[in-house]
Amino acid sequence: MNNSFSFNNDDVQQTEQTLSSFDLRFFLVRIFYPCLLVWGTIGNALCLRVLLSKKFLKNSTCQYLAVLAVIDILFIVMRSSKHVYKLFRSTPIFNTSKWICRILTFFSSALAHMASWILVIVSIDRYLIVTSRYRRHSSSVNRVFCSTSILIAVVLLCNLYYFFILGKKIFTFC
Repeated sequence: MNNSFSFNNDDVQQTEQTLSSFDLRFFLVRIFYPCLLVWGTIGNALCLRVLLSKKFLKNSTCQYLAVLAVIDILFIVMRSSKHVYKLFRSTPIFNTSKWICRILTFFSSALAHMASWILVIVSIDRYLIVTSRYRRHSSSVNRVFCSTSILIAVVLLCNLYYFFILGKKIFTFC
């Protein structure tokens, strides 16, 4: 008799855990990701507006942060739109074709890597400016353009493997 009560109690706990994970999933998909898409895009656009003003455009740190804001907007759109897409379609966007899966995974990963490395570049740039290693040498526009171009090329090359591994029988996430 006591055994059956314990079994029923376990079922109730499992049902409560399932419901709580369902509530969290509902909250994330229906509320959080659409809000992140809207407010993240608006916030980064406002940040861009400030950073690209004449007052801040001369500073290399502000230029890097403007690049970061653009990368962040693209990343938010890539990641959140996947969840917003689920609201209107029954199949995830990644399951529509192998190439869509490959392209979205490639760009999502590349944007995440670029955002991380831009912060590293900003830190190095600030260190070199503070220690006055290249305060007088080249203009900040050239430095930012060159370092950002090199970063984009390296990150894109490093993430090319997604086009070769996704969709194979070993990997099931496409």
